[in-house]
Amino acid sequence: MIRSDRLGLAVLVAMALACSTLSALTADNWLLVGGVIGLTLTAVVGIAGRRLGLAEWTVQLLQLLAGFLFTTGLFAVADLGDDPLLALTTIGSQALEHIQVSAAPMTPNAPVRVLGAILIWLLGWVAEMVVISLARPAWVLPFLLTPYLAGSLAIPNDLDFRSFLLVGLGLFLVLLADGLARTAMLRSSGLGVPGLRRAVLAGGAATVLFGVAGAGVAGVMSGESDAGTWEPFRGQGPIQMADPTLDLRRNLEQLDDVIVIRYQTDQPGGVHLRMTTLPVFDAGGWHLDSMQLFGGALPAAPGLTGSEPQRRTQITIDNFKTQWLPLPYAPTSFEARGDWRHDDLTLAVLSGGDERTSTVGLSYTATSLEIAPDVGDMLSAQVGRPRDGATTTTLPSDLPADVSELAREVTRDALSAGERAMAIQEYLRSDRFRYSIDPAPGSGYDALSRFLFVDRVGYCEQFAASMAVLARAVGIPSRVAIGFLPGSRVGEGWEVSIRDMHALRSREHPRTQ
Repeated sequence: MIRSDRLGLAVLVAMALACSTLSALTADNWLLVGGVIGLTLTAVVGIAGRRLGLAEWTVQLLQLLAGFLFTTGLFAVADLGDDPLLALTTIGSQALEHIQVSAAPMTPNAPVRVLGAILIWLLGWVAEMVVISLARPAWVLPFLLTPYLAGSLAIPNDLDFRSFLLVGLGLFLVLLADGLARTAMLRSSGLGVPGLRRAVLAGGAATVLFGVAGAGVAGVMSGESDAGTWEPFRGQGPIQMADPTLDLRRNLEQLDDVIVIRYQTDQPGGVHLRMTTLPVFDAGGWHLDSMQLFGGALPAAPGLTGSEPQRRTQITIDNFKTQWLPLPYAPTSFEARGDWRHDDLTLAVLSGGDERTSTVGLSYTATSLEIAPDVGDMLSAQVGRPRDGATTTTLPSDLPADVSELAREVTRDALSAGERAMAIQEYLRSDRFRYSIDPAPGSGYDALSRFLFVDRVGYCEQFAASMAVLARAVGIPSRVAIGFLPGSRVGEGWEVSIRDMHALRSREHPRTQ
């Protein structure tokens, strides 16, 4: 194997390792697969061209031509057109829009997939040119760091020292390949073989240093834990979010209606205590989406001005185990012991520690904005502009057609988004439907169609899911919220039972004229 073969393969593997760190940014594995295919194409053309004795500029030109064909193929597979130069002018803006409205890891998106694969190919092509054509193998480092830095800058709280180790390992492989090539040259000349030894020592040292440096950077970004252990070495990986609908179904069907939450508030009529929202809808029903979690102060609630009346609530949870912190919406701040993280988009708060015991016996205070639009405000409301609009405004292409037809029929006389929402709400609250916890749970296509067109019997999950789907069908962004009803007034406070846990339809806050 000649020197260029070794270096070409080493650059291929090193770039693939470095690009694997992008998995923190996107859930689309095909983006990474496409990028690796592009890297492989560059390596194969480079190895073949150099074995044929072609000049370096000719090899690079052939690689560029192969990259053009690769790009054309990507556009054809993604059905984005046959002319990549023309299509690139449009997919850039489409990809940027998806990135701006998505939380990491992003859901699959054709423009992002194509653009990402092209950028990975381009990065690998330039990296190989520097390593082989310019004979500067150590200069591959910036190209290996680029994917890692893209992820770490976009999601600073998700820094992972093991990802940094992959960068170090990639550098080690390139230096090792260069050392092997130099050793072969020296042996053929009858000289010593210090090149391999230097390459192994330098590459090994680089890998170790990269691991230590990555742990240090992640530790600085994350801070030290209460236990005095640096974050990179504990709790690695994303927080596993428990499905709140499982708790909902289990709690509504249990025989003992026990009190689980007590609170006092200065908001008349008590407060709804929301835990989280379900923004993703498919054939299986409503689901959680990935969240980018932060510590520190809560951001301003989207869609609100901040001038709404502010309320204060003192909450005590009894023997209720959940990962999610029940809070009045829209929360502006809270004070609770333990490690809590929030999602900037939905203001959902969940435990970063032991989810089994985080809420048991917990007492905390929360301040929130009172949201109490009157009928006039609702009827004149326009559609909001959620940052996750790509998720909260779309419906699956295989949604039964009669569901969308029903939404249009129910809202045919409505003139505004607010009127459409009110019409759907009144339809589901009419005597056509009956509340019961006896029907089979679920909110997928079968349960949805059965509820809307067959027996019209369901409990909160069916009502909320149907409201959210019908709203999306007429252009209103929606999510399904999971939480508690205000409960019952007892003396100066309120008591919330386990059966007060419900699913509620949640729209993005509308803009009023």
